[in-house]
Amino acid sequence: MTRCKTISGVLFVALVIGQFSLWTAQNGIFDYWNLRQDLQNSADRNARLEARNNRLTGDVVDLKSKADAVEEIARNRLGMIKNDEVFYHVIDVSQATLRN
Repeated sequence: MTRCKTISGVLFVALVIGQFSLWTAQNGIFDYWNLRQDLQNSADRNARLEARNNRLTGDVVDLKSKADAVEEIARNRLGMIKNDEVFYHVIDVSQATLRN
């Protein structure tokens, strides 16, 4: 009986040591989980950057091919108006009273 308990004890200790090193050692389970999270974060960031690059590519194509693209960008993004135009700024009364 004592021999069986000794073998069982040694096997249990070996199992505990093996599990400990599996979970905490370099390239263990925790490192694997961290690398998976880093990979997912990188994939998400790459997708956002790719979408931004596609938008910028579309803008470049528009600027090269369309004559009105520069004027459109100047009007929408910079608020520019032509010399002979009259600019009317319409204020929503319900929104203006909420701010005051």
